[in-house]
Amino acid sequence: MKEENKKQAHQKLRSALKSQDTKIILQALSDLREEGSVSDISILLDLLLNSHDTQILHAVKNILIDIKETHAVGSIISAIENNTYSSIKKELVSVCWESRLNFSDHLNLFVDLLIHEDFIVSFEAFTVIENMSGNISQEEKDRQTQKLKDAISAVDEDRKRFLHEAIHMIQNISQEEI
Repeated sequence: MKEENKKQAHQKLRSALKSQDTKIILQALSDLREEGSVSDISILLDLLLNSHDTQILHAVKNILIDIKETHAVGSIISAIENNTYSSIKKELVSVCWESRLNFSDHLNLFVDLLIHEDFIVSFEAFTVIENMSGNISQEEKDRQTQKLKDAISAVDEDRKRFLHEAIHMIQNISQEEI
């Protein structure tokens, strides 16, 4: 019975996040911070996408940053890759470097963002790479640095500096900092 009550409370919490009242949403976000799970990321992303209230946006982003469950990485990466969330891509990419989660398995994505996205998203991707540590094979490092070298001739001067620096950073990602 206790589990059923917990499910009902959680459902009530998720419903409160759909309220039109900022105070109700902020309280629900506060409660979600304590009792939420990775499965709640989708509703948080929808709030981030659809809300215009700076307090709500700030609270949602802070919850995403504070997630410690490693399987949340896949949900965040999926959102970055999903065109539905393109208007909040900058915020999603910044969550990657501001959180304590390890996104090193997705170096390829951040290199692509660095090369192809607008300057602001590119800068956020650069920062993710800059903060990356983990078990990245030398083959993957070489593949991504080659991709960056190939892109240098096709980008503007500001981006060239990012790409050159990213090449250096990728080759120096430490294996010990896992």
